[in-house]
Amino acid sequence: MLTSTDENSQVTSYEYETDTLRQKKVIYPNGGYLQNGYNHKQYPN
Repeated sequence: MLTSTDENSQVTSYEYETDTLRQKKVIYPNGGYLQNGYNHKQYPN
């Protein structure tokens, strides 16, 4: 998990998938969050 702190000392956290390094979840200072989902299925050409 990585974090960033803004000019008001509010911390936002970032979670990433370990195998693909894609962003999985963002947790905002107010407790809200944004969760991302990915479809790893391959489609035929």
